[in-house]
Amino acid sequence: MSAAYRFRFDQDYLAAAFAHYRRVRGWYRWMAWLAPAVALGSALLGVFALRRGEYPMVGVFVFLALFWAAYPWIRGWQFRRSARRSPHLGEEVVVRVAEEGLRITTASSDVKLGWPAITEARRFADGLLVCQGPRVFYWLADRAIAEASAAEAGRLLDEHVAGGVQGGRGQVK
Repeated sequence: MSAAYRFRFDQDYLAAAFAHYRRVRGWYRWMAWLAPAVALGSALLGVFALRRGEYPMVGVFVFLALFWAAYPWIRGWQFRRSARRSPHLGEEVVVRVAEEGLRITTASSDVKLGWPAITEARRFADGLLVCQGPRVFYWLADRAIAEASAAEAGRLLDEHVAGGVQGGRGQVK
């Protein structure tokens, strides 16, 4: 038995995929709190340097404060830029979850992944996040299911991925 997902590889898909990936990887949450704190700390150090007359350090601290204050927008710009540069942008993608593993097909590529390549799978309320190591992941939204069901895909992942399909923050088992 197998399940197939069909979706368009576009910026909306990438935004949803990265949003779910950030929920799994805890250090992304810390960056949301750390960037404003570092910006504020840099601004305060800049004020102290200004009061002491250390003008070169004022410039350094002002630059750091502006950078960390703008960090969320810089990350958004990097994300949009990398999405636009993808050779697969706009292509129709078919991901088939079967007994043999995952098969990812586009107009320009055909990738087959055996189960040993998949290190982790997470179930969210609206889809599955399948990880291949710490930085490569595939988002399989339930709304993109084309054949079989999301339950069938979850069952296959649960059987073949070490540790099974996991849940967690904002996730369901």
